[in-house]
Amino acid sequence: MKKVVQIKNLDYKYDNLVIFEGLNLEIERSTFLNIIGKNDVGKTTLSKIILGLINVDADIKIDGTILNTTNKEKIRNQICYIPNNIKDSIIMDTVEEEIYLNNNDNNELKKIIKEYNFESKLKDDPKTLSGGEQQIMYLISSLAKHPKIIICDEAFTMLDNLVKDKILKTLKKLSKEKQITIINFTNDSEDLMYGDEIAIIHNHKILIHDKKEIVLKNEEIFNKLNIKLPFMIELSNKLKFYNLIDNTMIDMDRMINKIWK
Repeated sequence: MKKVVQIKNLDYKYDNLVIFEGLNLEIERSTFLNIIGKNDVGKTTLSKIILGLINVDADIKIDGTILNTTNKEKIRNQICYIPNNIKDSIIMDTVEEEIYLNNNDNNELKKIIKEYNFESKLKDDPKTLSGGEQQIMYLISSLAKHPKIIICDEAFTMLDNLVKDKILKTLKKLSKEKQITIINFTNDSEDLMYGDEIAIIHNHKILIHDKKEIVLKNEEIFNKLNIKLPFMIELSNKLKFYNLIDNTMIDMDRMINKIWK
């Protein structure tokens, strides 16, 4: 599988404060990776480094292209970046104008708008949309540009659980059907249940990066870093303690079927 993101020996300081020291990260195409860590570990900084918004002295490749001053505009065009607050970046008067801004493929946009049942919102003022609707609007606009990577920078912190669930499931679907690599920087451990892989940033580097099933079984790391395990994993661990199940389970339906038997 092709590596879409390759970062080797990343060192970065800000005002003499060490943010990263020898950080290494590789992400394969169509992977949904959740990157979690406590506040101020550098999640937003890392997202900006991948986008080429922060210049660093490190070996970084995006989809095989070296990230440097010459190539960063080309690389940025392949990435959809969803920030925490969409409202601050809205500049048009209607949702339709905002979606079609800098998009030339009208047929593709119409198809995506219909897929997300967004036709009724097109004449609305985008600033009056809910936070979740603004995220979907931004996603629709970005998908028409056929991005290879979607970066979510703590993008769902203000959304209610139902809307957040819908968006994360949409991203998971996109990663498989469209071969889009999803990088979700998050503070919320519940996000970890949606992806394929998990990376934890600690002490200026990636402490662990592996398949979701492997990382979530490492309860000791979560306890040590004071990062809450997802509810599903906590429940599974308690049921395992009382011998109601044999192994940590990450699928609720499978767990229910196991207990019911």
